[in-house]
Amino acid sequence: MRLALLLAAPLLLQDAAADPYYKFKTGTTWTFDVVAKGKGPDLKKLELKVSGEGTGRTDVESRAWRSEGEPRVQSLRWTIKEGFLIWVEVRDGAEKDPIQLYKPGSKKGDTWEWMEGEKRKAKGTNLGTEEVKVPAGTYKDALHLQFEIQEGGPKVTLDIYLAAGVGPVKMVGGSGTDSMGYELKEFKPAK
Repeated sequence: MRLALLLAAPLLLQDAAADPYYKFKTGTTWTFDVVAKGKGPDLKKLELKVSGEGTGRTDVESRAWRSEGEPRVQSLRWTIKEGFLIWVEVRDGAEKDPIQLYKPGSKKGDTWEWMEGEKRKAKGTNLGTEEVKVPAGTYKDALHLQFEIQEGGPKVTLDIYLAAGVGPVKMVGGSGTDSMGYELKEFKPAK
């Protein structure tokens, strides 16, 4: 038993390196401005709110508003699985379309690849830390992660910037000349 604990300790420490990027209390909220170039959905605002917590997971409700009408609501989960910080949509109780967002302990230039089913191939890259300016402020050491996702059509590139203690501060994705992004406007930690 002692040997098993000693062997597991580095993995637990590695997973803990992701904690500042995804572990938030119920009620924590993020509000994002939408920035689009070229064609794309007519989105105006995105809000994320922590709806629940559990061991190694944070459940998040996403609300995306178009110009008119009610928001599109999705259930998301941020969790650690198989050594990765995963972002996944939860539909009908099942986790769908996971993104291996971050490999805790990875360094600038490290890459990882994964497949979902037979058609969706993806590659993640740790691009190190950068200063990111968004409406909510300037984050000096934001972790920059980039993804290339291929699923039948053109390759989609997604850049996500995470700040310790705040989580996502900027997300930009697209293919070709069309892109859409979210920039943090307001972060409210739960009390």
